[in-house]
Amino acid sequence: MGQCRETERSQKRKRTVNKSLQEYLVEETVGQQQGDTDEWDTEMQRLFYSTLDAVGEEIRKHFSERNSELMIALQSLDPNSETFLDVKDVKPILTLSSTTAHWRLCQV
Repeated sequence: MGQCRETERSQKRKRTVNKSLQEYLVEETVGQQQGDTDEWDTEMQRLFYSTLDAVGEEIRKHFSERNSELMIALQSLDPNSETFLDVKDVKPILTLSSTTAHWRLCQV
């Protein structure tokens, strides 16, 4: 039988974070491990950005173009408003309630 010679394993080079990704929170693997990062900090960053995304989506949902038009329309129903009963501004509420405006009456 042949003799087994022990060979020394060469050391692997140290892995570093891609410099173009250092300022970002990466939620998926990029093919390397980050040995020096703190898991707690990474999880807190992930939670922070996920919360910002959820809040941003709620704001977009509640303040959509249609909802903004309805808010302006409600304001124009206030007698103290400068646009009180302005047909152009009231139109979204008329459409929502399936009501038609009598243009001759509105021009008085």
